[in-house]
Amino acid sequence: MSTLTNHITALPKLPRALLAYQYLIKGLVFQQELKRAGIPILEGVSELKALGDQDKINAIQFKHKGQLKTLTTDLLLDLFFKKKLIYHVKIP
Repeated sequence: MSTLTNHITALPKLPRALLAYQYLIKGLVFQQELKRAGIPILEGVSELKALGDQDKINAIQFKHKGQLKTLTTDLLLDLFFKKKLIYHVKIP
C-alpha cells in the first residue's frame, strides 16, 4: 500500500484520533527527533526479516520500492509504525 492509500484508509479514524491529540503530537515530535538525529525512516517497507542467530540480530532484510535490501545492524526497532522501518547501523 502506498503512503497516500494509508492516509486515505486512516481518514475515517481521524475524528477519534483527534480526541487523543497528545499522542499524535508525541508521535510527530518523535519522528522529528529521529530525523534530526539522522536516523533513516523508510516508508513502504515490506517483507521485513531479522537475520542472525538465536542470540543476536546482525542484519535486516526487506523490500523497499520493489528492491530487496539487506543492511547490517545490531538493533531493530519495530515500533508501531505501519510499513515504516527505523533502523540503527552501528559504525565501527
